[in-house]
Order: sequence, then structure tokens, then C-alpha cells
Amino acid sequence: MTFSRILRFMLLVTSGLFSLQSNASTDNYAQQAQQTCQTLVAYRMGSLLDIQVTSVKPLAVANKWLVTGEVKKQKPAVTFACLLTQKNNKMELEKLELFQVQQQNK
Repeated sequence: MTFSRILRFMLLVTSGLFSLQSNASTDNYAQQAQQTCQTLVAYRMGSLLDIQVTSVKPLAVANKWLVTGEVKKQKPAVTFACLLTQKNNKMELEKLELFQVQQQNK
């Protein structure tokens, strides 16, 4: 192998490693956001049972996460949305919204 081929191979491997580390840290932050939101919703609802997270997404704004889901044990079900900010490797709550839509009888 020539020196240029070795150099290209090393650059390819190191760039792949950095992208894997970036994805791993994003996954860790997503998991941390999900756990934080579940804990906060459980505190507000009085129980950790039947809390289902449907979405965990990073927002375009740096270090912000939106977590959405439902609490099925309530009738009708309660939908929740947590807006979290990542600060110093911790998730801090910016806003928690709980929605419960009553079906209308005709």
C-alpha cells in the first residue's frame, strides 16, 4: 500500500468513529430526555404505570428536546408533551403540558 492509500484509509476510519460517537451521545441524550419526562409526568399523575412515550426528538434549537406520549390509565387518556433543555449533561424541564380531551356525545 502506498502512503496516500494508508492515509485515506485512516481518515475514513477516524471519520466513521467520530460519527458513531456522535450518534451514541445523541442516543444517550434522547434516553435521558425520555427518562426525565417520564419521571416528571409520573410525579404529576401520581403513578409511573401506563406512561407510554411515543416520540423523543431533538429540536433545531440547540440542546432542546421534545418528548411526547400518553398516560393510558386515565379515561380519557392524557397526552403529554415535555420541553427539556440539556444543560451540563442534565435535562432541565422548560415546560410540561398535559392534555385530556373529552369525547363529545351527540
